[in-house]
Amino acid sequence: MFTTACRCLGLGLATFLSLTPFLADAQAPTKLWDRVIGGVGEEVAQVIRPTPDGGYVVGGLSGSPVSGDKTQGNRGFKDYWIVKCDANGTKQWDRTFGGDREDGLVDLKPTADGGYILAGSSFSDATGDKTQNSKSFYDYWVIKLDAQGNKMWDRDFGGDGQDLLASVHQTTDGGYILSGTSTSNVSVDKSQPSPFGAAYWVVKLDAQGTKLWDRTYGSDRECELGRLIPTADGGYLLGGSTVGGVSGDKTQPTKGGHDYWLIKLDAQGNKVWDRDLGGSDSERLADLVQTADGGYLIGGSSGSPVSGDKTLPNRGIRSFQDYWVIRLDAQGTKLWDQVVGGSENDELSTLLLTADGGCVLGGLSLSGVSGEKTQASQGDYDAWVVKLSATGQKQWDAGFGGTRLEMLRSLTQAPDGTLLLAATSGSPVSGDKTQPSRGMEDYWVLKLSALPTAAATARRAALGLYPNPARRAVHFTVPADAPRHGLQLRLLDATGRVVQQQALTAAGGQDLALAAGLVPGLYLLRLDGPGSYSTTQRLQVW
Repeated sequence: MFTTACRCLGLGLATFLSLTPFLADAQAPTKLWDRVIGGVGEEVAQVIRPTPDGGYVVGGLSGSPVSGDKTQGNRGFKDYWIVKCDANGTKQWDRTFGGDREDGLVDLKPTADGGYILAGSSFSDATGDKTQNSKSFYDYWVIKLDAQGNKMWDRDFGGDGQDLLASVHQTTDGGYILSGTSTSNVSVDKSQPSPFGAAYWVVKLDAQGTKLWDRTYGSDRECELGRLIPTADGGYLLGGSTVGGVSGDKTQPTKGGHDYWLIKLDAQGNKVWDRDLGGSDSERLADLVQTADGGYLIGGSSGSPVSGDKTLPNRGIRSFQDYWVIRLDAQGTKLWDQVVGGSENDELSTLLLTADGGCVLGGLSLSGVSGEKTQASQGDYDAWVVKLSATGQKQWDAGFGGTRLEMLRSLTQAPDGTLLLAATSGSPVSGDKTQPSRGMEDYWVLKLSALPTAAATARRAALGLYPNPARRAVHFTVPADAPRHGLQLRLLDATGRVVQQQALTAAGGQDLALAAGLVPGLYLLRLDGPGSYSTTQRLQVW
């Protein structure tokens, strides 16, 4: 059951940024290599994150015993499984975490101390690596690891119903915030009811994993996903899908079936506003990111014709899904929407912001050459990646697969500018797959060439940074070609979120004190000015 739930949630993962603009006629990146990681059973890849050493960590769930790439046996039916690899895709270590029943990881993030926070849902009692019993059915289960993947602590949060976690983030106070959905009443860790089935459930923790507060948000019908991102104002944006009407926390009616439902929260979890976005059929939200101007980019899948908030028709027949992306301003007002798809089913899983204001979309596709899809399917569903411009126009697409099923769930950008994709694959050596399956289904990681860049003559003079890497402060030099007024310096994290911002009143050399609590890793320092002036520089924080 849990494997199915994980696949349906389709979490995307936070990702990193391209540092230079795309050409309008840019070509798709090419595959550099692919790696299969698995055991004799079933593995489902859910998330991939870059690491400061140039490598990456990939995580999901596994049902395999010691076999193939798996060095630790299962604790129960399905367990969390994370694998650390170097920049060439060579495995460095793997870790299994679980209890006596079913445990499924859906998200992981690097933490400020160089370790990791793992998050998912668990049906296990206090057995194996789990130190607390399940409260009833599936609960949120969070594990803190050190830099070598050793467990430091774990925490279980739940009520008397089913609690399915969707995302985790470390907050600027060193704590964590969890989000997902819950059917629980007021019980155990849940202080507010879910009166009409599953509702969004947000839990705030301190640095040691102790609960500080929780909030429930719902309507008169069930909600799905409940994915959350921190926002530049210190609050959060929460999103998922629901068929609920005006009731509870929902102030706008549904347009048809399931719609995207967003809730803006302040730092204490109080609702600021909510928005319903959809067409006459069904939409399922998959991912959301904040843009540099304080707005938002949200994406998922839609089966609706032109109706409601949807201004473009489906590419396939009715009920088949396409990627559907919406650009919002900071108040949640729609600026534009875009449909990307082929003649059959296409489901979006993840979004990646790019420095030109556009994005890379990732998901799975059953379509052949049709609509926006320029490559034939290799077999069953393939991984499908699409680049959009800042105004939502398609710039390129690329498909990757074998003769069977591939499900792309997460993509990110490595420190060298290349793209990393994490998918689940059941294919033998075929199509784009160069290594055999270890068993049933495995993690499949692909490395693509760096995103295409504009001609060197079109580039702005770069910011001069010293030191780089930096820890507490960095000295930078404003380029000579920069405007002399109206400059804004912004520091963007791996999700494209603005984590620090200041106005500049002078040219020349200046110092920037880095905000406390920044997670070690690669950041983007961007200088924006009047008109179209913008220049960027990578900054490594350690």
